[in-house]
Amino acid sequence: MNIKYYYEIGYGNHLSPFIGMPWLLASTNLFTHSTPTNQNLYISVAHREMLPVVLTALGLYNDSSYINASHIKGALPLDQINYHRRWKSSKILLFLGHIALERLYCKSVANNGSFIRILVNSTLKTLPGCANGPGASCPLRRYIDYVDHRHKRYKNFSKVCQIHYNTTDLFTLYQKDDN
Repeated sequence: MNIKYYYEIGYGNHLSPFIGMPWLLASTNLFTHSTPTNQNLYISVAHREMLPVVLTALGLYNDSSYINASHIKGALPLDQINYHRRWKSSKILLFLGHIALERLYCKSVANNGSFIRILVNSTLKTLPGCANGPGASCPLRRYIDYVDHRHKRYKNFSKVCQIHYNTTDLFTLYQKDDN
């Protein structure tokens, strides 16, 4: 199953981060356009096969630094086993698999402001280079910059997927009610 999901909807398919980016951007927009007192919980539900494309959009479970420093020909080569890979379907694609993006609001001497923490199947996953907030979270501003950087790289969903009919690269989870 590792090879199947890696090459179908994981890092082995160059389209995966493009497919996951609209969901990631819509979820991130909730953090940027709401305040901690607006609402305590937002829930976005997707099929379990959505998780790998969101994880690739986030850059989690990425083995590229390992691949570049080893003799392994890719994270999941077809002719040998990479025992040190991060991509393991048994850890990512559980029956009730889920991703939680949590906004923490802290007011203390050590930490003041909003932070984002990522849980994959209830396990803490830190963003590459950003885990200096409470509970290995990422300061909201740095998280937004990180997602913006990824979005610039993976933003043309319609073009990359060669969709030529009426489509949009925008995905919204919630509409703001101005009333």
